[in-house]
Amino acid sequence: MTPLRCQASLLYISPYPEENIMRNNTGLGYATQALFYTPLMLLLGLFPTLLANEYNGFVYEIENNTITITGYKGPGGAIVLPSEIDSFPVTSVGRRAFMGHSQRGHDRMITSVTFPEGITSVGREAFRDNHSMTDVYIPASLTSITRPAFGRNRGIMNFHIHEDNPEFRSIDGVWFTRDMKELRHFPQGRGGSYTIPDGVERIRDEAFRFNDNIEAIHIPDSVTWIGKQAFRGCEKLTELVLPENLDSLVRAGRHFMGCTNLQRMVIPDGITQLPQHSFRDCTNLEEVILPRNLERMSQSAFRNCTSLVQIIIPENFKAFSGGNTFDGCENLQGILFLGDAPKVSGSDHFPDGVTIFRTADAAGWPEPGELWMGRPTAIFEP
Repeated sequence: MTPLRCQASLLYISPYPEENIMRNNTGLGYATQALFYTPLMLLLGLFPTLLANEYNGFVYEIENNTITITGYKGPGGAIVLPSEIDSFPVTSVGRRAFMGHSQRGHDRMITSVTFPEGITSVGREAFRDNHSMTDVYIPASLTSITRPAFGRNRGIMNFHIHEDNPEFRSIDGVWFTRDMKELRHFPQGRGGSYTIPDGVERIRDEAFRFNDNIEAIHIPDSVTWIGKQAFRGCEKLTELVLPENLDSLVRAGRHFMGCTNLQRMVIPDGITQLPQHSFRDCTNLEEVILPRNLERMSQSAFRNCTSLVQIIIPENFKAFSGGNTFDGCENLQGILFLGDAPKVSGSDHFPDGVTIFRTADAAGWPEPGELWMGRPTAIFEP
């Protein structure tokens, strides 16, 4: 067995049990305490993971002769992660290792982070809530970054990715996959208008989430897939046109939730299901054109859309699920169904004061004037 040193507790374990002692800061030994601590430390020595240590403010652990950064106690500013510590290579950053250095007056506010060549992975939410961070420098070796490693960093202006990175690239500070098929992360500190390059097919989960500055996003026709919460909380966003070829909104939803300045949305005909919370809390949304092929709406799809006055449900629509679809839409006066009465599961789909309109030849509806789901019905007369 090789000697195991623990800097924090000033313990030393010799390969010879009779020599093991515990020392205090004066260097004096306590032979009696060694009888207790020796078996404990010998047991720890059987495992490959050492207790957490600290180097220049970086808290770390060693496992299988490699180092994972697990925390930070340094002064902040422009931080550069070490490439090695005590001859062990730094290969990863652990989950939430640098999370939360964002508060004004915080003595460890981080303004940028540079990863060394040799690091290969960054864990979930590792740098979340670092609002003072403006720049991220990613080397060629860093190819595994768990979403959302840089979530809710509202000051980031640029992702700088080494040109030899085999998985990722940056174009004008925006983070894409190497093949330019997926937009992974738009810097949250950027404002104004942005045009996604032609050829991009996917907008990753949370790609624009909580960007408080972006006002207009232009999406090319090549995009067919939008991940969950992709535009959530983009409060200044006023202009967003979805491409005609879009055929997938990820079921986990919340794609446009909290986009409080969106006023009009046209959803392409390729979308057959509107996921949960898709447009929830879009308080200025006045008009929504639903796709002709829409078959289902999930929970709270338009909840608290307080500016919505009327909406047309297409002929092929089949079901509401999960409840609260239009709950909180306090100014909604009429919903026009162009097809047969849909199935309904859950409750509180429709606010007080709304009238359900339907066509004369549609099936499954009550007689005009009778209630459907607790709301009055009427025949639509164009």
